[in-house]
This record gives sequence, structure tokens and C-alpha cells, in this order.
Amino acid sequence: MPEMASLMTITRSSFREFRKHRALWWFAVPIGVLTGVSSFISIGIQDHIPKTEDLASLTSLLSNGRLILTLGVSLLVVLCQSTLRGILLGLYVHRINTSDTTKHTLFPWQDMLRAGRVSLTFEGAYWLLLISIASVVALPTFLAQRFNPSIMPVIFELAFLLLLTLGVYLYFIKELSCLYAIFGKTHFRSAGDLGFRLFRRNSFNTVLFFFYAALLALIFSLLIEYFFRLIHVPINQPSFLLSLFMALPFGLYYIFDQILRASYFRSIATTPKKPIIKEPVLEASQTPSGISSS
Repeated sequence: MPEMASLMTITRSSFREFRKHRALWWFAVPIGVLTGVSSFISIGIQDHIPKTEDLASLTSLLSNGRLILTLGVSLLVVLCQSTLRGILLGLYVHRINTSDTTKHTLFPWQDMLRAGRVSLTFEGAYWLLLISIASVVALPTFLAQRFNPSIMPVIFELAFLLLLTLGVYLYFIKELSCLYAIFGKTHFRSAGDLGFRLFRRNSFNTVLFFFYAALLALIFSLLIEYFFRLIHVPINQPSFLLSLFMALPFGLYYIFDQILRASYFRSIATTPKKPIIKEPVLEASQTPSGISSS
């Protein structure tokens, strides 16, 4: 298994990169706005979900047109945020590749637009595949509700666990493949194959890293919430403007988080292989030491 740099080393390197490339900070405003919109939509979705444990009421949510529209808008926000993420990484790749030169283009629009298109493609393919799998997995649940409601809870739980497992597994592959396509400028199919192979070789390290990244995000969100409580912001009374105001600090952290993921990817994707030690081969005219020729 390839050796990965320590998480603290990756974190320190990412923080230095975050401070060095201040041109990336401009993305904090649009990303923060999208994060605030997504947070406000998530609150609306939670209000539509019934508080009961009856599975029949959960399946009836598919006939709720307002909830379907809200989910569609949420998915649209995710795709827009993914496009901005690709543009951000495209600019970051350009700046680290030209860090040794004295003059470089501040905004390489062609590379940035390509990276944004690549990120949008992988994100759209991921959600399309996930929705397709969810449709297939949900079919036994509806059949059980129609013909044998007694076994519906068991089938629903198994389907949910299967969908969750596949979703997490595909998410890791999607992230590594997208970074391959942006950093290596490879095509979609090649990047997908490389991302799958990289995750297969570094599955434990990848799961550990993303758990670590999620833990950092949780700590940052708790600090931001504690700060807003200190200045007496009514965070228990959510509103659209309040969601936007509270999400702006997460725009800066999102930039650091993407640099952190890119640093991890570079640490495992460029790990040199161990050199092959060649064994000495005796020539025809040579004899092993200790054996005299007759």
C-alpha cells in the first residue's frame, strides 16, 4: 500500500497554500451564498418530512409536489456549487503550476471553465447514478407495501442501508476521479478508471482522510455557531437572510477544504513506487564464489 503523508503534514501544507493563494478567496462570496441557500432549503425540507415513524407516510412524500420542487432546487444548488468548485480548483492548479515563474495569468479562463465543466459532469453523473440506483432499490419497497405490508419495514431498512453504502462508495470514487480529471487533464472515462484504482489501493487512507476532513468541518461549524451566540445572533429563528449571513464564513473554509482534499490527492497519487532490486545474474563464464572450477 502506498505511504501517505501524515494528516497533520497535509493540514499544515494546505493552510500555507490557503494563505499563499489569496486570489482564491474571491470565491468565498458566491460559494458562501450558495451554502446559505442550501442551508435554508435543507431547513424547508426538514419541515416537510413527517415526524412520525410510519413508513406509509414517508412513501407518500413522493406525491408532495412542493417537496419535489424543493429537492430539485436543492440539487440545482449543488450542481452550481460543484461548478464553482471546479473553477476554483482550475485556478488553484494554474497557480501552483506557475508558482516558480515571475509572471502568470491571474485568471486562466480556459482552464477554469474546463475544470468547472469537468466538476459539473462528475457531480451530475454521480447524482444521476445515485437516483437510478435509488429507483431500482425502492421498487421492492413499493411492491411490499402493495402486496405484503408486514415485511415492508425490513425491506425499507435493507434498501436504505444498501443505498447509503453505495452512495458513500461512489462518492469517494467520484471525488478522486474528479481530481484526476482536473489535475491530470484526463478524459472522463480515464479519470473514472484511475479514480477507482486509486481508491482501491488507498481505501482505508481515503476513508480516514474524509472522516478527518468532516471532523474539521464540524469543529469549524461549532466555533462559528459559538461566535454567533456570543454576539447574540438569533440562530434559533432561521430566515433566508440569516442563513446567508451565517454561511459567509463557510465560504472561506470551503476553499481551505478543497485545498486540503487536493493536497491529500497529490500525496497519494504521486507517491513514488519502491525501486525494484535487481538480483545479480551470473554470466556463462562466471562461477559462484566458493566453488572451484575443475
